Amino acid sequence: MQKINIMTSCDEKLIEYVFLQLKSIQMNLKDKQVDFYLFYHNICEDILNALEKYCLYLGNINFIRIYIENIEPYKLLTDPSEIMGESNTGRWPCEAYFSFLCHNFLPKTVERILYIDAGDIIFTGDIDEFYNCDFSNRFIIGTANMYKSPNRGNLFYKEEDLMDYNSIMRIRMGLINSGSYMINIKKFNEENITIDKYYDVMYKTKEILKNENHKYHGDQGLLSLAFVGNITFYIYNQNLDLYYRPYNHMTNQYFKPLAYTPKIIHFIRWKPWNGKMLYLEELVLKEKLSKYEIIFFEYWYKLERIVYLEKKLLNI
Repeated sequence: MQKINIMTSCDEKLIEYVFLQLKSIQMNLKDKQVDFYLFYHNICEDILNALEKYCLYLGNINFIRIYIENIEPYKLLTDPSEIMGESNTGRWPCEAYFSFLCHNFLPKTVERILYIDAGDIIFTGDIDEFYNCDFSNRFIIGTANMYKSPNRGNLFYKEEDLMDYNSIMRIRMGLINSGSYMINIKKFNEENITIDKYYDVMYKTKEILKNENHKYHGDQGLLSLAFVGNITFYIYNQNLDLYYRPYNHMTNQYFKPLAYTPKIIHFIRWKPWNGKMLYLEELVLKEKLSKYEIIFFEYWYKLERIVYLEKKLLNI
């Protein structure tokens, strides 16, 4: 049985939905032994104990808690006004950036890990192809959010593009979607990546943009700025579809039948916990949600019912 590593990070606002994520992992990765790392700063002991008990019940998931005591270094990423003169406060909490330094807290035996957003990511199939993908000596493997050019000979941004105003304006929105991505822990350790890596690129961005709005789009924007040219984009077949996204299928973007089978679903706009089926059907009628994606929400609600019953059985 292959052992794989998965991590997430959150506060108490989203922790309840991690139970559903764990259930989706157990149901779809039955042939895997999963070490599941939860990075947190402010989650009560009762909830942590309940998660641990639930993972023991699920059987193939080893729940590992990673307490981040000092969140001061991350606060400057959440509210970078001290460096960049602009604030992102209120959109992304400190926990959204815990993956940036996760290599400092993981066991030395861990060489790669799959990061998933807490709450709005669920598994619907096997992830072997993505998890075992070759990093090509880069820091991250991610799902493409944008390319430099539609010209296939000039698809990707490079590090030198950080000297170009127009390139930075695009890169800071995120070259990848950070809902799920692979982290090359081995390379992070070898290169001794510290918080200064992120601070430095923030200063560099401010220098190029000068008096413009210096905001970046949360963790995916800053990751893209920090590792531009060092990201492997997961593309099944460049001649088929540059936006092949089975391992980070983002809902609310596809209004025709899919050309692939999603294995990881990312609810990027309408969150399942914000409305039941009647509400979703209304969104379909208003053409704000694809009828082809209702099935993913139905699956989420199925998980919700199963988890409710199992938690009741376990008295947690």
